[in-house]
Amino acid sequence: MDYVKGFRQELLQEGKSRHTVNNYLQAVLEYKAYVQNRYDRQFSAELMDEESVEYFKEYLLYITMSKPTAINSKISALNRFASYLIDSGQLSYNPVTRVQRVPVNPAEKDGRDDLAEDIQLLREVVYKHNVPRDIAIFELLYNTGISVSELCAIDVDDIILASTAGQLVIRHDQRGDRTLLLDENLLPVIESYLQVRPPVDSPRLFQGQRGSLGRVAVYRIIDKYAREARVNISPQDLRHQFCQELIKQGTDLSVVAELAGYRSLNHLRRLQNSVKARQ
Repeated sequence: MDYVKGFRQELLQEGKSRHTVNNYLQAVLEYKAYVQNRYDRQFSAELMDEESVEYFKEYLLYITMSKPTAINSKISALNRFASYLIDSGQLSYNPVTRVQRVPVNPAEKDGRDDLAEDIQLLREVVYKHNVPRDIAIFELLYNTGISVSELCAIDVDDIILASTAGQLVIRHDQRGDRTLLLDENLLPVIESYLQVRPPVDSPRLFQGQRGSLGRVAVYRIIDKYAREARVNISPQDLRHQFCQELIKQGTDLSVVAELAGYRSLNHLRRLQNSVKARQ
């Protein structure tokens, strides 16, 4: 059944503008492509469920890095699409009504004054649960400035541990490798996780119940603790704070970019201006 064609006809009959219709259809087609790829099957009304919409929201938020307003607009479009499926007898209930919208923070997060305090609250919750893997994830993101993609790509052999210091090799096929120093505070955290890491064939350092952790899994781990701590913190915020502390110390932006793996200095310049404005 051509769900999209029928949905389009209904929207036009309601008098929706062509701009609105096109936006709704684009959101539905994007969702359709996502679930077909995820489940490796043709789209049908039964794939319009709460879990799939939640995963789609996380995909937009963490993989495509879409803005909250854009994500919420697409969820609204899916909500209307689900209503159409109900009216046409293809769906028994609307699962989208149970999906929470993404909070929209009008304030610029770069250089937030409360970021350090919120991260400390987050750290307390992470350590309270005492999960070695999650503690290692938090500390590596916060103390090295690496991205989530780089974190997920770390192999066990990329970490070199010594008695008082260590090294972490971040590998890139095109840009070349970079080596980061691990201070003595990070060593026991990593060693604790390695002692309980599942004995799997995969070389990837961070493992979950279903295999190596990906970007979405890492974002969900941090988000879980952030919700409990009642703070609005993402892995990207941990990276921002790492860079912000170096900038406050007067570190040259090119050095900060090299450590954190930024290709361009544009973001760091904005962060630097934000730091200077508050000093």
